[in-house]
Amino acid sequence: MTQELNEMQKLFVYWIKERDTIRHKKEVGYPKPWSDDPIFQTYRFCNVEREKDTVSIWIKENWIDPYRDHPNLWFAMIVARLFNWPPTLEIIGFPDEDFLESKPIWRTLLKSHRDVGGEKIFTGAYLVSTNGVKMDKIDYILDRVLTPIWERGRAPYVYNNRNAGQEALEEYWTFLRQFDGLGSFMAGQVVADLKFTPLLENAPDWMTWAPLGPGSIRGLNRYHGRPIDKALRQEQGLKEIGEAQQLIKEQLDWLLPAHNVQNGFCELDKYIRVKNGEGRPRSTYPGAK
Repeated sequence: MTQELNEMQKLFVYWIKERDTIRHKKEVGYPKPWSDDPIFQTYRFCNVEREKDTVSIWIKENWIDPYRDHPNLWFAMIVARLFNWPPTLEIIGFPDEDFLESKPIWRTLLKSHRDVGGEKIFTGAYLVSTNGVKMDKIDYILDRVLTPIWERGRAPYVYNNRNAGQEALEEYWTFLRQFDGLGSFMAGQVVADLKFTPLLENAPDWMTWAPLGPGSIRGLNRYHGRPIDKALRQEQGLKEIGEAQQLIKEQLDWLLPAHNVQNGFCELDKYIRVKNGEGRPRSTYPGAK
């Protein structure tokens, strides 16, 4: 018996389908507009599958695939998401040596490109700050964030028999959160990249775990008719994400990992805010013509 959907379920399924249809039309070269929906024509939304976003593709093609078995791959994913800007990652290159030896070179290169060349160093997609510390952001990232991670960090466990299981995504996310500059969101972004490396590709919770963020909590609250600022425990959020995974599977024959469904709820919150006249996303998009 086909499940009868409520209006919010219909909207979420619509958002998933429409956003991925836009991606497909763009990739195969269809002319604009790729959607008749004025919200999609006007504002930028992340892909349904995070790994198909532009920066994620660059990271995979240039750092993950060529350095798949490199012992510094875990650290490289942290570097990649802190800057999250491919031109910057091209400047410094993959961290294939001792970071403490490379750090002075990185500092000189990055400040030269910023101060002399006027080039952008950090992405505008993530809010990367000095957490109230009055110092140059490049110095803060190199000295206060990356140095302690390099000195005290570690790669996720890699078992000789990968079929026996690996460290859970949640376990490594918890480990990363102890470091300055890697809160819940940023640690989650790093783990999302590590899912596609030998380090976590066989994690037992690969399909079922994702860290909740403020945006996905707002989206889940809207979806379930709760006040949008209501607190939501991780366990309850994952249960609801699992139910949404099943809904998408039933309606679109598409089994998405929990991380992508979590991202979808964050984007759903942005979509509904525009639809209800509550605000607008930061990034616009020339999707009409």
